[in-house]
Amino acid sequence: HGLAFRSFVFPRNKEGHHDLLAQHGVSSFRGRTRAWYDKLPYRLWPLGTGLDYWLPSIRTVVPAVHPSGLVNIPDSLALLSRKGLKRLLPASQAIRKICRGLDAAARRGETFHFWFHPSNFSYSTETQFKVLDAVLAYAAELRDRRAIDIVTMGEQANAFLNSRHE
Repeated sequence: HGLAFRSFVFPRNKEGHHDLLAQHGVSSFRGRTRAWYDKLPYRLWPLGTGLDYWLPSIRTVVPAVHPSGLVNIPDSLALLSRKGLKRLLPASQAIRKICRGLDAAARRGETFHFWFHPSNFSYSTETQFKVLDAVLAYAAELRDRRAIDIVTMGEQANAFLNSRHE
């Protein structure tokens, strides 16, 4: 459609055709970080993602060059939807988990790749925006203190590639 974009997120995280993306000017993609619940049957993953918000573990990531030349920027944490049992997760716990991820990234000098789909706001919309507002305010505070950088995937890919050539 003539749209210029440099980063790509694979539908359902099913990666493929990296070489084709590279040929068309894409420089980065969101890869998937393996989580403890990956060992569960796929139908139990929603339960695993919900439980993960209660665990103290935080996944920060480091970009890597894929064999295609694209920069893989793995995910760290997705904002849970509020559909079904996930609505039982208190907003305060979601905020705490995400902010701990930002803190860990600042401390480790790594990336906390937080993401969501627009559909994550279709249930309990007010609560979801409350979580997002709190997280963005905290991220802005860390940015203002120069503890983290807030960048697009394309900007991170460029910075990563430039740092490898210095």
